[in-house]
Amino acid sequence: MNSDTSQLFCDVASRHRSLRSLTTPIDTRAGVISLRLRCAPRSGLRKVGFMSTLLWDFVQARYTLVLVWVGFQLGLRPVQETAA
Repeated sequence: MNSDTSQLFCDVASRHRSLRSLTTPIDTRAGVISLRLRCAPRSGLRKVGFMSTLLWDFVQARYTLVLVWVGFQLGLRPVQETAA
């Protein structure tokens, strides 16, 4: 899997209208695809991008905490056996 979570924000002009665009890569079984969302300016597109990044950060933090907890349990096992 690709760990690149870079997102691209830009302003584009389409048919004489100003639009905001968010492009983000998404990993799939078939490979990396590029998802592009376009909307009118100030419609909350940045908020969507920020929330998706924040959600991914919480998922990573959860698994990191589980790994730290398992590491402490395994590391303290010899100390607990000698204390008992």
